[in-house]
Amino acid sequence: MAVTIEPVKGTFVRRVTDIDLDKEISDEDRALILKAWIEAGVLIFPGLGKSNEALFKLSCCFGELEIAPTKSLLASDNPYLLDLSYNPDRNSTISDFYVELNGEQRAGYLGWHWDMSYTPGTVRGAVLRMVETPERGGETGFIDAVGAYERLPAALKQRLEGLEVVYLSKPEWNPICYGAGVVKKEPPPERLALEGDTKRTKFPPTVHPMVITQRETGRKILKLSPMLCGYVLGWDQQSSQALFEEIAGYLLDERYAYFHHWRVNDLVAWDNWRTIHTACGVPPHMRRMVVRTTILDEYKLGRLLEPV
Repeated sequence: MAVTIEPVKGTFVRRVTDIDLDKEISDEDRALILKAWIEAGVLIFPGLGKSNEALFKLSCCFGELEIAPTKSLLASDNPYLLDLSYNPDRNSTISDFYVELNGEQRAGYLGWHWDMSYTPGTVRGAVLRMVETPERGGETGFIDAVGAYERLPAALKQRLEGLEVVYLSKPEWNPICYGAGVVKKEPPPERLALEGDTKRTKFPPTVHPMVITQRETGRKILKLSPMLCGYVLGWDQQSSQALFEEIAGYLLDERYAYFHHWRVNDLVAWDNWRTIHTACGVPPHMRRMVVRTTILDEYKLGRLLEPV
């Protein structure tokens, strides 16, 4: 029996079932999964990630795996497995960002973004496996940037053609990627003490086009990563911010977002070219254990702002 793929009601996401990842994936199922991924951008595999072996087997449906560029994020000696967990009892790689979300403090919160926007290259996509869920929180949100582009007025589409965005690895606080009810907070003193002198690597500014085309279908993609966008190339900061805010009204409209409420062993695969995502974080005293693979891509559209 072939794999079953069905839409998640009211969203652009698709759910995949009737596949046994303890066995080899047939060529037929592999083709169906890849086709659905290209068409939808986000696939949910509920409860199918019972092992890292299952994670790797599924990930290979989408392309070649990329070696993790940051050794501090490795889950083990396997260079293809990232550990993106938050653990209050140890130095967590994602714990240095805190917000207050609807009155509750959250650790490991990340605003809307696409991965690796601060580098000239990027990645094709990723597959996340949930190992341990917190008692509450920890959702991951997704927005389809193909649909977002289609929602833009014709005049705005015309204005965006040919524009490029400069991305920064450590931009100033930009409220457009967080939304209402989110307030930036400093980590508590005990967390700062645990993290010690750990510093993030700084990357030089990079440039990416505002609009790109999906290779397989020819559909236009609104390629904006709100969390790390600095300014429009050749524009001043005030004009750039005004345009970002105008775009955010369409791109970040959460009526069109899907928020995944994780269960243990869930797998989620997303296309990094045409979706943006957000991590809603967890209460600082709770654990969220998760690992991820990354899909390699020959991305040729980004560049450094200045030669290094």
